[in-house]
Amino acid sequence: MPIVTLTLMKTTSLKTAYLAESSLLAALLVRLKRRNLYFVAGEIVSFVAMLGFVVLATTLHNATWTLWLAAVCLVLYVVIRRFDVQNEAKTAAIDQLRQAYEDPGALPRGDFTPSAMVHAPPIPSSICPRPRHIRPVFAVSSAQPHSFNRRK
Repeated sequence: MPIVTLTLMKTTSLKTAYLAESSLLAALLVRLKRRNLYFVAGEIVSFVAMLGFVVLATTLHNATWTLWLAAVCLVLYVVIRRFDVQNEAKTAAIDQLRQAYEDPGALPRGDFTPSAMVHAPPIPSSICPRPRHIRPVFAVSSAQPHSFNRRK
């Protein structure tokens, strides 16, 4: 832990530190939710533009350029949608963390209601990749052939 954090923990109570962290996370949540509005607007605009270019391609003669623009709008829609999904995942994780900071003493008090049972967000696969092959505990080594149902 950095020295600044240790000094902060010594001078303020633990609950005050948790509430300060909760307010910082709440401010970050407001920014992420505002960004979500822009992502949704971008998705709608790019999808409507794509449909408009496809309709324009059917009405105009020799208008393959409109199909290319429709393809560009489709790619733009997919990219914006991907950013939107990532933003929603960040928002959900930060909201769970904020809820845990707001009431750190709920579990030791014996409050096991669903609102108090906030779990940490899952670890992303980019940080901790999943193994390609997990052998069960009861698996037999592949070097030794199985001896089940063998007649001698």
